[in-house]
Amino acid sequence: IMSNSVGEEGLEVSAFSAPKMGKLRSFMVHAYLCMCILAFVVTATAKLSSDFSLPLMNAVDPVFFFIKAKYLLVMISVVELGVAFFLIKNILSGRPMMGVKFVLWLCMLFVLYRIAFLFSPARVGTCKCFGVGSFFGFMEEKSDFCSLILLGIMLLGGVILVLWDRFVRRRKMKK
Repeated sequence: IMSNSVGEEGLEVSAFSAPKMGKLRSFMVHAYLCMCILAFVVTATAKLSSDFSLPLMNAVDPVFFFIKAKYLLVMISVVELGVAFFLIKNILSGRPMMGVKFVLWLCMLFVLYRIAFLFSPARVGTCKCFGVGSFFGFMEEKSDFCSLILLGIMLLGGVILVLWDRFVRRRKMKK
């Protein structure tokens, strides 16, 4: 039985009551963060399992020309693992939206790097998002496409969740 009191649900009666929408939003945020944690752990593991003896790994990065590619891969892997642990901490502490915003921040950094990488005159080959010569070797030829899909999903999902959260908070403030 649906209630139509102004205090509980406003003036509208719908199939999606406020508690159901709250549970759905919470589920979506948690599912998104779990997907991001998995993505960060998998990509960090792939980077760390790279064949660091390859000559390509001793070359400088086309964007950060002052650092070798192998050091950049290790640093990015550490950042990705750190973000994964930060997301787990946010889920457990009951502040998952802080984790979503953090994922968006990191995704924006990845987007900026990808743009700089694409326009770099020193660029050789594809982005090494999944490592070089790692156990994900089957993905190396498709790494640009796979990384762009993953980055797009993480960006779009994060933006949708932040806007949804903002909309819900504004609606609650108006009541």
